[in-house]
Amino acid sequence: MGAYLNAQSNAANLSMQGATAKANAKVARRQAYADAYKLEADAASAARIAGDNMMTLRQNETAQRASARLAGAMSGFSGNNTRELSVAEYFEKVLGDAARSNAIQSANAQAQAVQLRHQGDSQYQMGIVQGNAYQSMASVQSSYAPWVGVGGALSTLGQIGLTYNIFGN
Repeated sequence: MGAYLNAQSNAANLSMQGATAKANAKVARRQAYADAYKLEADAASAARIAGDNMMTLRQNETAQRASARLAGAMSGFSGNNTRELSVAEYFEKVLGDAARSNAIQSANAQAQAVQLRHQGDSQYQMGIVQGNAYQSMASVQSSYAPWVGVGGALSTLGQIGLTYNIFGN
């Protein structure tokens, strides 16, 4: 009887380990997807801030170009707009660098989010496989348990028979 109860207890433990592995897999997947969403949300927020900064740079460029035109007009060389062109070139370079940097950061965040989701899916699949394996072992153990009891009973009967010599020697 003890072997039967032990086998049934092992089967119950394996079944619980399987259920726990599956639950942990779901949690890991949800966490990975939540991390990916947060990463994308942070990247979108950074892109909005970068856009605001570029608009401010564009306003500064307009003001600086107007100032350069005014300085050129006051100097009496109204046909010479090299100051305005150099201001424009500077701000266009800064704006181009900012746009490029923002695009790279957004692309990196997207790639990281995809990788996080992929890792979450992989952890989920591995957890499900592990859980199924535990539950399969529990099923085998559970179906094996009654036969352990029968075998134990037959062994006990055999020992009694040998002890009291009921098999006739």
